[in-house]
Amino acid sequence: MQNKPNHSGTLILEETLFILQECLQVDRSCFPASTIENHHIQKLKTFYSPRFDFDHSESGSYFFATLQSIHVCFIDKNADYKISLSRNFKISLECLLDISMLSMNYRKNKHIVIEQLISLSGIWGLNTTLDIQSLIIQILEEMRADLVGKTQI
Repeated sequence: MQNKPNHSGTLILEETLFILQECLQVDRSCFPASTIENHHIQKLKTFYSPRFDFDHSESGSYFFATLQSIHVCFIDKNADYKISLSRNFKISLECLLDISMLSMNYRKNKHIVIEQLISLSGIWGLNTTLDIQSLIIQILEEMRADLVGKTQI
């Protein structure tokens, strides 16, 4: 498979992280989420098709489907994009993927999810007293800043 241009991959990855942040923020607000989330999910499908997991995204786990797509397109050995990502970025992506899978059965896995979030907050120097959604939003923000910082050097 021929790799795609890295600059477009960086923009796609940055926008993807922003979309995930925004979807989580909408989930916390009192605004109707369907229109915003549907628009974002359609954009993610455009970015990652045919690799986007339609089953998970349609069942409400767009977060897992998106993280899995990022992993396949940016981290895997045969990734579509060859972008230099920091160790913290890669570890965070792996942890968020694990957290999103474990969250599908949150009651059973609550303790593991919290441990992984505390670990992630330590990587980025974040306050661990925040609620789960706020912490994940801040982690995504740190990942975006890390990505943007690496591309400006």
